Amino acid sequence: NSTYTVAASEEGKKVRAIISYQDAQGFNETVTKSKEYIYSTSNLQQEEHNFINTSTSNDFSADGLIAGFGFFYNSKTGRPLQTGLAKIYSYNDKVWSQIGENISGNYNYRGDIFGHDLSISDDGKIVAIGSNSYVKVFEYIENDWQQVGEDIAPNVVGGYVTYVDLSSDGSVIAIGNGEEISIFENRNNSWLQIGQNIYKSNVWNSNSIDGDTGEFQLSDDGSFLVVKESLVKNPSPNFTQPPDTSALKVFENVDNTWQQRGPEFNSDLYQFEIDKSSIFFDNKMDIPRIGVFTKNNNNDQVVKIFGLNDNSWIQEGDNIDAQNIFTSPHWPLSQSAKLNGNTLILRNNDNEINLIKFINNEWEKINTDILTLSNNSSSFQISRDESKIIINDDNFKIPEIYEINYQPTSNFLEIPYVDDGDATFSINGTTAVGNTLSINTDSADPDGNGTLSYSWQTSSDNSKWNVVSTNSTYTVEASEEGKSIKAVISY
Repeated sequence: NSTYTVAASEEGKKVRAIISYQDAQGFNETVTKSKEYIYSTSNLQQEEHNFINTSTSNDFSADGLIAGFGFFYNSKTGRPLQTGLAKIYSYNDKVWSQIGENISGNYNYRGDIFGHDLSISDDGKIVAIGSNSYVKVFEYIENDWQQVGEDIAPNVVGGYVTYVDLSSDGSVIAIGNGEEISIFENRNNSWLQIGQNIYKSNVWNSNSIDGDTGEFQLSDDGSFLVVKESLVKNPSPNFTQPPDTSALKVFENVDNTWQQRGPEFNSDLYQFEIDKSSIFFDNKMDIPRIGVFTKNNNNDQVVKIFGLNDNSWIQEGDNIDAQNIFTSPHWPLSQSAKLNGNTLILRNNDNEINLIKFINNEWEKINTDILTLSNNSSSFQISRDESKIIINDDNFKIPEIYEINYQPTSNFLEIPYVDDGDATFSINGTTAVGNTLSINTDSADPDGNGTLSYSWQTSSDNSKWNVVSTNSTYTVEASEEGKSIKAVISY
């Protein structure tokens, strides 16, 4: 048939399609399209826990097997705890287990919202936890979470911070709010600020559906920071709403000073629509890389992926179809997409997760419904090593983690060479005993001669031939007198 529905019994195998036809000139053609079988997912396990309240933040190690959760709301009163806390879990031998004790913030009668945000290093051994006025960083040493340095209390607008992001090794941290960001580095167990504070020119407010996010991300090595700016021009006092516009800037650490790198990414730069919180970050962030929801020339919803190369924003691959993307007036559009290196997952209106991979400079949709979320409020993300999808359907439970087993091979078309003819040769010399014979090339092969191999052969009956030399020339011996001689040239 022209289509094939992959059966469950074929999981883990390779699949290819062979298309045969006769072209207009009468040649029989065969084209093969081959690809490693799509993927398989396995639920590593979900374990219920009686948390004291709903987790308000989470982050994962690069392999997705160490999970951190922050808690600052009391589930009974709906108000901040007097001191928030964080819990760290590790997956081992099919069981999620808490590692170390609960990590608590500083006691504050009014509630310091410790645990509002947290960030974990790639190896899962360092965790940064934000509050409304300070940040604590801990390292897991000898089965205990030990604080690294003193509390970090940056001098930012309003005196509140709440949002944090660690570099991959946990040595650099970005701390900020919706207006201002500070970056610190661990030097000999002391957190020292790198350069000046970075200010946003367009400040979000609580009426934007982007207003409850830090909207910044630190690079893997801590050398640059990507900052998103969203603006609600006429906010309603009674409900949240999408921002009227979004823009993005990259700041790079140059000699201990944060300098803008490349142009601001905005709708004026590319003359296409950027609204409704449509910009989202690459979670791996080894280079400045973003995704953006917009419309193509036919007014269809698409995703474009851009990277900042040589101080220019360059689109990577073609547009990605996103017409059936999940939208909600209470969620930023960027929450329907997660980008991590060469892996993109999109959430559609049926709450299905679509897996898309960047292969040979093209975005290829691997499957349209690898997993299905249970409800509209479910969240999801990709582990930084691109091996797992993490789904949080219930904030009272450990998120479900699905391992993606996928090994792409290069897609290829087999196009055979056409033999356009042979070279012609002749024997030069007199066929007499003691004379030396050689080969003349009378006409070259249309496809090129390549390296010639020689076989001088003689026969007394012109039926059975014996090889007498494989050199490029042959001197006729007395024993060959009266026989026939020929040269066979191969290349």
